[in-house]
Amino acid sequence: MSGRLETMESDLDSDIDIFELLPDGTPKIELHTEEDEQHHLWSTEVDDTSHTLPCSFAIGVFLGLVAGVCFGVVTVIVDKAQEGGASPMLVLFFQSAIGIAVSIPVMRYKKCPVIDYLKPQISLLVLNAIAEAIGRITLYFAFEYGLAGDVSSITFGAVPIITPIIAGLFLGDKWNVTDILSTVINIAGIILVTGPSFTKGAQVVSKRDATISTILSLVTAITLSLSAVAIHALPDVNMFVINLYVGVIGLVGTLPTLFISNVVTWTLSVEVWVYVFSSAFCYLLGVLAIMAALQMENAATIVLLANLQICVAYVGGVFFLGENVGVYEITGSALIIFSSFIVALYTWWTNRKRSQALQLASSNIKK
Repeated sequence: MSGRLETMESDLDSDIDIFELLPDGTPKIELHTEEDEQHHLWSTEVDDTSHTLPCSFAIGVFLGLVAGVCFGVVTVIVDKAQEGGASPMLVLFFQSAIGIAVSIPVMRYKKCPVIDYLKPQISLLVLNAIAEAIGRITLYFAFEYGLAGDVSSITFGAVPIITPIIAGLFLGDKWNVTDILSTVINIAGIILVTGPSFTKGAQVVSKRDATISTILSLVTAITLSLSAVAIHALPDVNMFVINLYVGVIGLVGTLPTLFISNVVTWTLSVEVWVYVFSSAFCYLLGVLAIMAALQMENAATIVLLANLQICVAYVGGVFFLGENVGVYEITGSALIIFSSFIVALYTWWTNRKRSQALQLASSNIKK
């Protein structure tokens, strides 16, 4: 009889998680059900029990910054490729193709399923891939119609605002005072670095083209924000699976545009092809870094950190593209870096305090 009771207790314990103590001193318990598993897809809580070292509290922050650096380097490399005659659409095509080529063998090695997921997961995978593909294409055409400074300011300035709104509506993420302050500083820095036309009193494109470019920039910001939130809601899906979906749908989207645009030439020099493939691999590294970061931290936090790409692209432009050094650009870069520092420090401190609270609650339960 006692053996049977022990077995029943063991089975029950496997389905129970102890989170905290109730006011009367008894442990609060929750039972896992199938509905709980599906609800977990939309949970934004971080598993703090995996944190054991001080540096582990900032892994997601570090990956977000790595993504920003990679995307900034990609911008510089793509500019070099364009100087050699490569179309940005051609670069997008190879970014998708290489993403697929790398993801498939990794998935086979890790034995990751392609479609064997819950319906909410499949929906989010497809949503993310479509949003990513639309965002990249609309960003390309936004640059075609408008000024680079205007497009960059609108797109990268809007993403930190739109992302927390979407995350708050669908995931329940909260936007605190630190996030708001960092966002304001970040956007101010972006405006100073990119130099939109309204800061210079210049307008060298028609109102029609400027309107089209603005609309496309906003669409890009919305789709990239949707993508960030969707990835954040997929903590249990391997990032190479997410990247495979992005690559396949991106390839389908860029391939027809590649030929419709009628600006693509395949007869490029070896140096230019090196730039094209280098940008694709660097972009893949950035994508994997930001996916891993989004699975660890809030989407609003990571998109702010990833905006470091504006600074990296500017510095790369100065050293490799011969761009001028200006007071506004230096000040803007300093503001972006400062906002990233605030976000990084706050996230590290919050993760550390949360982990300590969980450890204290766990030790009290054991006593």
